[in-house]
Amino acid sequence: MHLANKALEDWLDDPLPPSYETLRLNYNAAVALLAEALPIVSVGTASVECNLAEIGDAAADHAVRNETQALRIAEAAYAMDSFTAIAQETASSARAVVQTITHAEREASDVMRRAIEAMAAIEACAQEIGRMIR
Repeated sequence: MHLANKALEDWLDDPLPPSYETLRLNYNAAVALLAEALPIVSVGTASVECNLAEIGDAAADHAVRNETQALRIAEAAYAMDSFTAIAQETASSARAVVQTITHAEREASDVMRRAIEAMAAIEACAQEIGRMIR
């Protein structure tokens, strides 16, 4: 028999001694059920693999977008630092502008921190997905 090689057409057609006839019938029924189940499992596996690939691609795209945004935020924070230094040299009437920029800088740092945390989480998910796909 070639059952181990997925040859599900190997049925026990010849009757066996009466004490083994039930075993032959049960075997044939099990092979029939297995033959029905394998295509379903195959389709399900293909669907899962496709979905995992899509998730992996989406996670990679999201990671790239987060990296780009983090870079823009870092550039904005650097620009704000420069502007803050200039604003501090101005007259006392410009102090309100300096306070506004400082507040925005704190928010930008918080957003950058959260973006970096999100990138780390996405990277961990992408690695986990990669392990699942392999």
